[in-house]
Amino acid sequence: MKIQHLLLLSILPLLTGCQLEGPIPSGQFSSLQDTLVLSSIKHRGTGLFMVGAGSFDFRDTTHEFAQEWLNYPIQYPDGIDSLKVGFRLIAFEPFRYWGDPTPLEDSTFRSKDKSNTILALSGLRKGEEIYIYDQNNNQDFRDDSVRTMGTLDWKPSEDLIACYYTIEKGNGERLQDTSWFRIGEFNGRILSQSNQHVTSTFSIDDYEYQIGVVDYNSSSFDFFRPQISVLAEGNLKRDTLLLRDYYDLGEHIRLGQHYYKFADFYAGDGTVVLVRDPDFGKKEAVQIDALAPDFEFVSLNGDTLTKDSFEEDFLLIANFSGCTRRSYDVYQDLLEAELENFSIVGMESGLSVDLGGITLDVENPFNEDIYKKYRSWYSSYDSYLIEKGGRIVDKFSIFDWEDHLKGFLDPELFKN
Repeated sequence: MKIQHLLLLSILPLLTGCQLEGPIPSGQFSSLQDTLVLSSIKHRGTGLFMVGAGSFDFRDTTHEFAQEWLNYPIQYPDGIDSLKVGFRLIAFEPFRYWGDPTPLEDSTFRSKDKSNTILALSGLRKGEEIYIYDQNNNQDFRDDSVRTMGTLDWKPSEDLIACYYTIEKGNGERLQDTSWFRIGEFNGRILSQSNQHVTSTFSIDDYEYQIGVVDYNSSSFDFFRPQISVLAEGNLKRDTLLLRDYYDLGEHIRLGQHYYKFADFYAGDGTVVLVRDPDFGKKEAVQIDALAPDFEFVSLNGDTLTKDSFEEDFLLIANFSGCTRRSYDVYQDLLEAELENFSIVGMESGLSVDLGGITLDVENPFNEDIYKKYRSWYSSYDSYLIEKGGRIVDKFSIFDWEDHLKGFLDPELFKN
């Protein structure tokens, strides 16, 4: 949890010049080209994408952490009680991109230009909880709107706040950039969400495609966890994105008859890099169409099992989490459905009670390998359907299992 906390506070904006809405030339490529370097357009809101949010910590202005970081003059408004301040640092170096996956050390962040920080205030005005966003990034809250602290609205974009900040391009040039942000309460916590995505339209052998990239992490502006999806192919345009349509950095999307690795995304100028991979069909990966990686684990009843231990037509690896207790009930519903020719493996962190099927505790050191390959988050609901040939044929949230496995169920169950 400590590492996650530091990332939310410190792994911060790199948006250095991604273009705002407007026409750009479409890239034209050949399927013989190995590398596609795509320009993109930034859009307000997340479009078809669904994203999360991150904690936004407000601290008393005399707190030593605030004093250390906010060591420049800030103009506070009058008439606000219980004043607290929160911020997001704008980091210039593209430390996650262009082949360097190693995060910067905390000491490096401390050497940044701390004045280039997105600020927000919280407090009470006449007994009402409010917040103020330093929208024009001038360290002066007296010229910004006072907003009521309400419930975080996850999808609509009416409450998005445009925010402006300085970005630095590779040649040392500094420019102003824009992103969109929201703050609100959810289940007793203050959360924040950056809210934008980029798209790129291009052609391969004169056949047009459109891809989109969003930051799944969405607690800052730097696309800390970029995810890509194919939004359109020719005249076919998606109106919905399912979990299986999202691909992380390093995974592969299919364009026509070829698979392209999502090799890089630099949030600074919105550049997307795709690399054609003729050997994708031979590779193991936890994504649609790929060979499911081998695994070995010990179940709660003490059995040691591998991928080859399962001989049914389908193997479902289902993640659930105590962070959402309802997922336990959903897992029970999945078992009670009695799917024919299915084996089901249920994975949870800190699980000590056998819930049925084949369950395992991913905190068991022996199970570290399957954890890294098929979960990788303390709390996860992603489920993977593996067919007998060894390929992953579907990926979905455990909560959506009925929609994805309806074809394997007794149709009598759905008459009503």
